[in-house]
Amino acid sequence: MRISKALVIAAAVMGGALGALSIGAAVAQSTSSPVLVLNLQKLRQDAPAWADMNTKLRLVVEQKTTEFRTQNTAAAQAVETEGRALQPLVAGQTQAQIFANAALKTRVETQVRRERDLQQKQQLFEYSVRATSEAADRQLLALLDPIVDQIMTQRGAVVVLDQSQIAKARPAIEITADAATRFNAANPRAPQPVWTPVTIAPQDAGQPKGAKK
Repeated sequence: MRISKALVIAAAVMGGALGALSIGAAVAQSTSSPVLVLNLQKLRQDAPAWADMNTKLRLVVEQKTTEFRTQNTAAAQAVETEGRALQPLVAGQTQAQIFANAALKTRVETQVRRERDLQQKQQLFEYSVRATSEAADRQLLALLDPIVDQIMTQRGAVVVLDQSQIAKARPAIEITADAATRFNAANPRAPQPVWTPVTIAPQDAGQPKGAKK
C-alpha cells in the first residue's frame, strides 16, 4: 500500500500477524471500523523524524547550493561583463541593424545563448531541490506505511482516509496518535536524504516528478 500526501489510503487486509511491532491483545481488540482517519499533517508536525529530515535536507541543499555557485560563478560573471560591454554597442539599434554587423550579431547571439544556459541551469537546480524534498518525504511515508497496515489489520479496516479529505469523523476511528506513537518508537531519526538531480525540465514545471537519468 502506498500512502499519498492528502488522498485516500486504502488496502484490503485479511487477517495475519500483527507485524514487526508486536501489539498486545487489548489493543488488537480496540474499536473495529472499516474506515479509519489519519491526520497526516499533524503526524508530520509531531514526528521527530520529520523534523530530523528537514534538518538533514537543509544541509544537503546548502552543500549543493555551494557546489552550484562554485561551478557557475565564472560563467555568470562572464555573462554580466559581456552584457555591460554590449549595451553601448546595441543601444538605439534595431535588430536588423545589429544583424547587419556580422561580428556584433555573433556576439549578441552568443550572449543570448549563454544567458539562457545559465537560466536553465538555475531552473533545473531549483527543480532538483524540490524533487529531493519530495523524495525525502516519500522515504518517511514508506516507513509509516507498514505501521498503518498494522493498525488496519487490528481494527479490521479496509480504508484509511486523510483527515483533510473529510468534514467530520468520530474520535473512535481517529488513529493519528496511535500511528504517531508507533512511528516515533520505530523511527526516532530520519534516514539520510538523497540528492535527486533533475536534468530535464518536467512537462508540468509546477510538479517536478524526479530525476531524468
